[in-house]
Amino acid sequence: MLMKRTRLLPRALGIALAVCLAASAAMPMAYATTPEQEAVLASGQRSINNPEGGFEVPAAGKGYHLLHPGTGNAIRLGLLNFLQQIANGSGDAQAFRRIYAYTPIITEDDETPPLDFVAVEMLPFILKNGLRDVYLAFQETEEPDVYRLVGIYSTRKGEKVGAASGMFYNAATGLTSGENGYGLFSSGFAYSVDREMVLTTPNGWNRKLGFNVLFDMAAPLLLFCLDTRRFPFSYQGRDWQIQIWKGFYAVASGAEIGLYERPADRPFHYDASNTELEMTMQVYLGDKLYAEFGPERTWWAGAFSYASPICEQLPPGQVRLTGTILFEEQGMLDAFLISFEKNKPANMTGGAQGLLFSFDWKAR
Repeated sequence: MLMKRTRLLPRALGIALAVCLAASAAMPMAYATTPEQEAVLASGQRSINNPEGGFEVPAAGKGYHLLHPGTGNAIRLGLLNFLQQIANGSGDAQAFRRIYAYTPIITEDDETPPLDFVAVEMLPFILKNGLRDVYLAFQETEEPDVYRLVGIYSTRKGEKVGAASGMFYNAATGLTSGENGYGLFSSGFAYSVDREMVLTTPNGWNRKLGFNVLFDMAAPLLLFCLDTRRFPFSYQGRDWQIQIWKGFYAVASGAEIGLYERPADRPFHYDASNTELEMTMQVYLGDKLYAEFGPERTWWAGAFSYASPICEQLPPGQVRLTGTILFEEQGMLDAFLISFEKNKPANMTGGAQGLLFSFDWKAR
């Protein structure tokens, strides 16, 4: 019985690897966008690619359809391209831009139902009134090239209802994010369409969560394979910690830098710091720049990319991370440098020029 069990693991791993490699090879053919599919998305409505068009709320089709065909096609193409990025290491970097370029645009002159119904308040209303023919569109904002995603749908009685989402798209930068640093739907993350990267934002739900070592202990359960170093120090009567991570995050490789403060009444837990410092980072796989962040003032910097196939992701020891932290006070920098020299691994170097601290965590 023991012999049979010991053979099961390598067989299972072999099958999983074969499936993964087959999926990677097949996805570019299966999930490629085509001009015909893009034409379906256009549908004659005003869009980035058709600025002279108009906007009309589409009529509900016969029977029950959760998504309007145009919206359903756009969502399908987006999800398939995202899966292609994860499995094959590189999807079509412009696919999301093309999908967004054909998304209908609503202006203040268009006749629509009120669009200020917040999405998180919809569930009781939907359970009571029904949901069908969801039609997603962009709404112009006061900021040029920035659009808010809104949805228009029908109830069981055919009434049109509009709802706002927590998603904004910047057509100039290609960044899909939330409002006021909250990230997509307050997740704490934004997505760079052009660079195929997930980037952290400062005001997500995890800012309230803080950090303790139990999170690192639980990381393998989430299929995170990470190297990390903590640099605790004291300054102005407060306990601080800067922590750096790099490695494989379930489906992507990347890195993080976090700035924390420890409350006096919680000796084993750190809160996300209210102090924000300008940070940058660059993640390398071999000689290739894989992901990058900043410069940006934040308490938490992170960049994660899908630019290598999931079956070929490197262990954290083979990931190189460089970065900078711009301190605002010499005393805080000096206290941190003492901790850095004491706690850094052998393959990490770093130093300060003025108030700018730079580090290089080399691959082993």
